[in-house]
Amino acid sequence: MQLNLTYKALFFNQNRIRNIVFLCRILKFYYFTEHILQIKRIRRKLITVKSLDKDLAVFGATSHHYKLQPKISKLRVIAFEKEYAIRLPECYRSFLIHIGNGGAGPYQGLYELGHFDHFIEEATISYLNMETVLTPETTKKQWNSLYEEARTLKTDEAFENKKAAAYAGILFVAHCGCDSYLGIVLNGIHRGRLIRGYYDFFYAPSFFEAANFLDFYEDWLNDILDKKN
Repeated sequence: MQLNLTYKALFFNQNRIRNIVFLCRILKFYYFTEHILQIKRIRRKLITVKSLDKDLAVFGATSHHYKLQPKISKLRVIAFEKEYAIRLPECYRSFLIHIGNGGAGPYQGLYELGHFDHFIEEATISYLNMETVLTPETTKKQWNSLYEEARTLKTDEAFENKKAAAYAGILFVAHCGCDSYLGIVLNGIHRGRLIRGYYDFFYAPSFFEAANFLDFYEDWLNDILDKKN
């Protein structure tokens, strides 16, 4: 009797595992399909936006002229990741590999992978693979506390390290204008989200609403299309 019950339990567990594996495959296929469809939508919308904004009236358009840099290989992306011991968020990776390595994009346009302005301070490189301390709930008061602590430090190097630590796990991918930059979160529960950060430590960074890089980029295109139509 005990053997029979054990067999039934084993059979039930095996079926359950098969169902879970099957469901995971369906979800993976759905995600991949949606991913490819979004990439195709972005390409079409970028062409449309370029045709609608021939006078380059949209902010930053005079910098990039809606031109993308050539796509790069997955191997080049992997080499960059190995160099800095990081893993780029999937949507940003997909953009570089399937759409373009910088160029046309929000604000002043996107950096090419490996751009010298990826890092808000040279010391930031040491913090790239660490947990991001910023969250959407980080308040200006909390940021000001970090800034005031940094101001008490005795050397410029110590100050820069403090700022680098505050921006841990953030890779900057575009210049927003003036003193601000577009950054992407590399680690933690907010991995893939976009932030607006500042070279001047005094100003508090903030999160954008988009869940990932492709959504953020498509939102930018949609906003232009809404205003032009």
